[in-house]
Amino acid sequence: MHPVELLGAVEASDPVADEAAYKLIWLEQCAELSPFAMSVVGGALADRFAWVFIAGYQGAIRHIFPEEKFTGWAAFAVSEDRSENDPLPGVTWQASKDGPVINGSKTWVAASANCDEIIISAGRGGGKQFFAVSSDHPNVEIETRPAGRMLPDLSQGSAHFSDTRLVSGSELDTRLVPGFGPCEVLYIYSAFLASTWQRFPGERADVELLLEMASKISSRDEVSREHSDMVEFDRGVQSLLRHLREDVCGDIDLWRRDYKLIAMYAQK
Repeated sequence: MHPVELLGAVEASDPVADEAAYKLIWLEQCAELSPFAMSVVGGALADRFAWVFIAGYQGAIRHIFPEEKFTGWAAFAVSEDRSENDPLPGVTWQASKDGPVINGSKTWVAASANCDEIIISAGRGGGKQFFAVSSDHPNVEIETRPAGRMLPDLSQGSAHFSDTRLVSGSELDTRLVPGFGPCEVLYIYSAFLASTWQRFPGERADVELLLEMASKISSRDEVSREHSDMVEFDRGVQSLLRHLREDVCGDIDLWRRDYKLIAMYAQK
């Protein structure tokens, strides 16, 4: 479906200041969509950058793991504790006759209070595998930290696995995993553009052109920051962001507080 058709089909909602409430709206309108459509519709429903992030993040995860059947929100948790003083153990896995057994901790889980699955990397080198673990598994503890300065509306925390047994054959296809970073940029940009289209009608012509570019890029399995159309797309999104900062959104508190979510992805 063309991006403008997707946007026109969105059932507009009132501003949602709570992550759990946004998730309910997302489940109703986004859960069954393709990764690109998920990002666009989720972005159009987003009145703040925390929801823009979630909308794009969910699309990126589904692009990278197209065969996985997610029940709701997923988190892609690969970060581990690198501190010098008593760091948390990294995640390891061991094979058993009943399935892999997971132990260790991941230090960053997005939407930690409301995610349904956590995709984790486990092990090192040639033994490294990726698994999707249900957040309500009895041997999984998700710890949500107090809100920080970056996207305080987004719950963020850590995940701890203690003899967490998974079913046999639960290893994920990792073929597209190296492209997660570029996909995250593509889909978060797309969600940002959709949110801008919805809330600032004066910008719609520019947004629609950029979303057409994003739609074409998303049709490829492998997304690269170095590809010429992705470079052009990045420049267009960052140019729009600067325009919004200078001429449109400077006095909007939520926008001014969190716009750096988009700025930080700028191609260097």
